[in-house]
Parts: sequence; C-alpha cells; structure tokens
Amino acid sequence: ILFGVTLTMTALFMIGLGSIMRLERLIAPPIRLANRLLRRELVSATAVHRFLADAGGGIEFFRRQPLAVRLAPFAFALGGEGLAMILLSAIFLAFRQPISPAAIVAGVSMSTLFSVVSPTPLGIGLAEGAAALVLTTLNVPLESAVVISLTYRGFVVWLPMLYGFIALQTAGLRAVASRP
Repeated sequence: ILFGVTLTMTALFMIGLGSIMRLERLIAPPIRLANRLLRRELVSATAVHRFLADAGGGIEFFRRQPLAVRLAPFAFALGGEGLAMILLSAIFLAFRQPISPAAIVAGVSMSTLFSVVSPTPLGIGLAEGAAALVLTTLNVPLESAVVISLTYRGFVVWLPMLYGFIALQTAGLRAVASRP
C-alpha cells in the first residue's frame, strides 16, 4: 500500500515538474467524479486550481535551485532512516541481543510502514506488534522482540511527543496567553 501511494505521489510530482496544467487536467476528472458521487462539493475546483498554482510556484523555485539544494531533502530523509537504524542497533545492544542487519532493517521498516498505513494514530499498537512479529521471525526471542519494539517506539514516538508537549507548555501556550 505504502509503495503504491509513494509511486503515485512520485508520478504526480514528476508530472507537475513537467507541467502544472497537465497535472490539473489529470486530477480534475477524479475530483469532479468524487463530488458528483458524494452529491456535494467535497473539493472545490477553484481551491484545487489555487493549490496547484501555489505548487507550481514552489516547483519552479525548486527547479531553479542547484543540484545540491535539490538533493538535500533526500539526504536528510536517508540520514533520518540511518539514525533510526543506529537507534535500533543500540537498543539491541542494550538488551544484549545479537544484531543482524536484516533484523535492524526489517524492524525499522515495519515500524515505519505500520506508522503510516495503520488505522490508529501513528500506528500505536500495530507498529509495535508488527515490528515484534518481524523480529521474532528473524530469530529474536519473543520477549526480547516485544521489549525492543516497545523501547524503539518509545524513543521514536513517545519521547518526541513529550518534548513537544513540554515545548508547547513553555513557549507556545504562553505566546497564546499573552495575546491581547
């Protein structure tokens, strides 16, 4: 599912790089069909046109950047995945479990995949279970797989949420409260 969504989004992005008008002609019929089937205007044609005009400006800006600037988002994304794999490796070491590259890649991949395609927010519950299941299939004992999976998700999901909550309490909510 995630691969299909990624492929579709990449294709739409590539079409948009070529021509925003072609992209608008491509996505307008499905939007009209959805509006007609639902018997209400789910998405406004003018809103789509405005959005694509803004996207066109962004794409033009992106296209004029040097190659290093255009590749930076991909480098940051890959770097983030690399850090996630280093974190999972450190968790394996902390719990004195043998590390295999397959377990690290599969654990991070399943956790990320189920964070995205899960019906629960951030894949809570499903991502941990899927990662633990995959780790057990790669010869990690069940108890260790569950603890490693929960610890990894604690660092990846819950710790940043705690930091965000603290940041909102200290900076964001005060700014709202101080408005006249």
